[in-house]
Amino acid sequence: MAKYIISEQDLDPLGQFFGSIDNDTITVENDQDTISYTILGLSGQDSIVGAKGKDILFGMEGNDTIVGGQNNDILYGNEGNDSLEGNFDYDTIYGGQGNDIIRDSAFPVIDIDQGTDFLFGNLGDDLIISVSTNSEDTALFGGQGKDLLIGNGGDNNISGDRGQDILRGDFEEKGGADSFIISKTADLNEIPTGTENADLILDFINSEDKIGLVGVTFEQLLISDIQPQQIDSIFGEGRSFDQNFESNITKFLKIESGGELLAVLGRDRDNFTLTANDFVII
Repeated sequence: MAKYIISEQDLDPLGQFFGSIDNDTITVENDQDTISYTILGLSGQDSIVGAKGKDILFGMEGNDTIVGGQNNDILYGNEGNDSLEGNFDYDTIYGGQGNDIIRDSAFPVIDIDQGTDFLFGNLGDDLIISVSTNSEDTALFGGQGKDLLIGNGGDNNISGDRGQDILRGDFEEKGGADSFIISKTADLNEIPTGTENADLILDFINSEDKIGLVGVTFEQLLISDIQPQQIDSIFGEGRSFDQNFESNITKFLKIESGGELLAVLGRDRDNFTLTANDFVII
């Protein structure tokens, strides 16, 4: 195992630092937010920690742990089952291949800029969480696989994309106006798959949130009740009935189009309904 504590003097002429093929621990030692680093972990199970600059951190191969530090960072997990954390400010995080855990824990800082964090799961079954004590906006994109995406207290755009995903705007239903994006796969050059790309949306609030439609209009939707016991048969036992998410849910609605199940919505109100005002065309 190789350990590196690097500073500006360790960078090559392009501002880059390359780890070894071993399991590396790379920590950036930098108190200046005007210096940016590009760190590549190469192969091995690497631990990479950024600093105050606008860093670009690559995990490459292996199961890597990457922490962005302060400022607006870009993190790439690439291959392996990676753990990626954006930390402060507005970050862009790509999980890459593998089953990744992606967290953006932006603690409140004095910041005159306004921005959006972008969290991409890409391939694999990913856990993507935006944990924030302030109300910054976040875009979460699951990619392929069965992903769990959880926003923060801001206005989140959440798209599960391919696979059966679970989408939640925040932990406590105290967040902002969230947009949950659902797609009809037939309009994405794919054969309709029935339920294989359906999403489970757990905290939709009519007065605040919207459902974004891709490849389909509201007039093409069929919205009806679905019984709770049917949920596990669609999404798999143990994924949908988690006590942390659904203990108060009393009614589910399913959204279909052309024989394809696009999404199931759960709410804690028996009179829960959906109208055209709850949808927007993306």
